[in-house]
Amino acid sequence: MKSKLFIHKFFVVLCISVAALLGLSFLARATIVNNRFEQMAVDQKYRLKASADGQFLIQFQDDKNGNFYATVGLFQGGYYGLDDAYIPTSYDENTKITAIEKEAFSEFDCLKKVVIPNGICEIKDDAFKDSKNITEIYIAPSVNKIAKTAFDGIDNLTIYAEKGSYAEKFAVENKINYKNYTTEPENPEAKNTDYSKIRNGAYYGEYYNYDVIYDDGKPVCVITKYNPMSTEEKLEIPAHIDGLDVISIADDAINYGGAKETVVPDTVKFIADNAFKESYSLEDIYLTKNVSYIGKSAFKDSKDLTIHAPTDSYAHTFATENKINFKATDD
Repeated sequence: MKSKLFIHKFFVVLCISVAALLGLSFLARATIVNNRFEQMAVDQKYRLKASADGQFLIQFQDDKNGNFYATVGLFQGGYYGLDDAYIPTSYDENTKITAIEKEAFSEFDCLKKVVIPNGICEIKDDAFKDSKNITEIYIAPSVNKIAKTAFDGIDNLTIYAEKGSYAEKFAVENKINYKNYTTEPENPEAKNTDYSKIRNGAYYGEYYNYDVIYDDGKPVCVITKYNPMSTEEKLEIPAHIDGLDVISIADDAINYGGAKETVVPDTVKFIADNAFKESYSLEDIYLTKNVSYIGKSAFKDSKDLTIHAPTDSYAHTFATENKINFKATDD
């Protein structure tokens, strides 16, 4: 009798233990799932996002007090077609942009003029470092902190600032040319608030993702992702998508490592850093005289590359400076 009672108690204890373990396992799985969703929410909250005009990337952060804020820049994913940059001061009606992020506009040779309007408070380390063609930066009186290295490597810079402002003091202390101004330059794109679009889709066996921006008042597109979805060894970048000229190939845009030969159309002016990332098989790329900017690491994974382009073109100079094989396409 005692033996049967012992077996019964043992069985009850065993069932309770198994149930507890199953419960703990379920809770553990639920915790993992919740953590995944929480992480996805965090990633979504803090990931880089395009500004309303499609020309900048916004980075989201928390300050030491837990307040949510945003900083702005191009972050090596920009479109390299921006001559004049009018810095945005908000992402949406609830999120203000208060700072220009570290290295946000560094090494952007296309930039010539920058307007930092009221609302921006800080310009961080190396923000415009080595953007050597900038000659004018307008800094609003709201800016009260500028890193000493913010404008390193810019030799012909003039800072435009209001008299008595922090920016004027910074220019004097760092021996940078400055001029006083009273009227902030107008944002040339201020009237075009609806033109920024992000498109993606597939047609003719292609996968594409692009942003719409304005170039001299005309809507054009920047390829941000492109895969021909084929096994062909020759890749031809489209000159037009949905009726818009393709003028730029963005960072990490070409997701097709099988191509040995790539033809870039004459509409393209700008090729970003890492544009052809992991294109290990790429041996020949054809560029036109219209290309006016190539990021230094655009073809870093293509070790046996030859650039085909007109003599004395920007692409020719780029190939020479970066010790990449070159063949002239002159008639």
